[in-house]
Amino acid sequence: MTGYRLGRARRRLAVATMVLLILPAPLVAQGADEESLREQFERFTSVSSSEDLTRAFAFYAADAVRIPPGDRVLAGADAIREWFASAASMIDYALDDVEVQRLEVSGDLGYVLATYTEHWTPKMGGETTYSSGRWATIWRRGPDGEWKVAAEIWNLPPESAG
Repeated sequence: MTGYRLGRARRRLAVATMVLLILPAPLVAQGADEESLREQFERFTSVSSSEDLTRAFAFYAADAVRIPPGDRVLAGADAIREWFASAASMIDYALDDVEVQRLEVSGDLGYVLATYTEHWTPKMGGETTYSSGRWATIWRRGPDGEWKVAAEIWNLPPESAG
């Protein structure tokens, strides 16, 4: 009986050791995935200014969907590129501050929920407009490992009750 118990204890110890060795790996990988998405999101927001609006386009997947508030849905690379080109020709834009509220990754998909403040001035003259809002981006990792925006929507928070 002693040999039986010892063998059983060794098997349990072996199984427990394997579980402990295997279990942390996905957690570490997920942490690395989230960090790589966070870094890509930071690069994306850093080029989101009037001088770089057309550079921001490079962060979108070819089949991306962009849903601006009060505007038509932009589906695909051509529509998104035209939107950026039009915006860059009409306004001087600056994304002033972005705060990530939530970021998660599952496999090759991830999302970022954030709040932002921005301002823009018409190039033909006029007053600067300041705004803040909420922003959601869904990201997809390509075969090359690079994260691209697959879908994006943003909106203004409800006006505070007076």
